[in-house]
Amino acid sequence: MRKILCCLPKNKWGPKVIAIEEAQDLKKLELDDLLGKLLTHEIQVKEDEGKSLRKGITLRVSKEDCTPDEEEPNDDEAFPLIV
Repeated sequence: MRKILCCLPKNKWGPKVIAIEEAQDLKKLELDDLLGKLLTHEIQVKEDEGKSLRKGITLRVSKEDCTPDEEEPNDDEAFPLIV
């Protein structure tokens, strides 16, 4: 098991490898269990990457946020902060 964990790239798998080493007895861990944990982690990482690429934050502006010199925005107007 240790050979498999050592072969994984550190930049992508480092935290998961450490978690498995600390939480599991590698002498008793079966190959199927290890592969299942690694595949589950890979699927979760891919899903998180897909979700994070499309999220943005939108702020609404109200009259209290404006100074008298600025134009008053529509109440329905939203400004994207991060796209």
